[in-house]
Amino acid sequence: MTALIALEHYQLDDVVTVATVANSGAVMGLIPGEQITVENLLYGTLVQSGNDAAWALAEHYSGGVEQFVTVMNEKAASLHLTNTHFTNPAGYDDPDHKTTAMDLTRLAAYALTNRTIARIVGIPQITISDITHTRFHPLTNVNTLLGKIPGVAGIKTGWTEEAG
Repeated sequence: MTALIALEHYQLDDVVTVATVANSGAVMGLIPGEQITVENLLYGTLVQSGNDAAWALAEHYSGGVEQFVTVMNEKAASLHLTNTHFTNPAGYDDPDHKTTAMDLTRLAAYALTNRTIARIVGIPQITISDITHTRFHPLTNVNTLLGKIPGVAGIKTGWTEEAG
């Protein structure tokens, strides 16, 4: 959902200055002050499953993370994801952050209709950089089925301790 909202509100070549670095869980290794394109943050979010990239995309929103999450929930409602409620852009555990397997399936099917998302989630690995080409981030797709099972074209995976 974070990628969908980012693609609806930003251009791929928009430059984001990383403010807060979310270091919990999987990350791509962003640093405060780093300037990086939206496209490269999408790679970090969808290939590496980087929580820091997802957070940077949300923080870049004109109303900040809180408003970005509000827009995520509005989009979920418009897609009839009736058992989904977001409290953050990275999927961190929170009693009010929830979804179901059915809603995730619906969300994934919808997301794959977006050509940019479909292209990015199918990439096994890539190295991206900041806008000055001085900081590089090697990214590896966390979807272990990609390239191993015919027909698997990719989609973001993820898990948390609390969710099991």
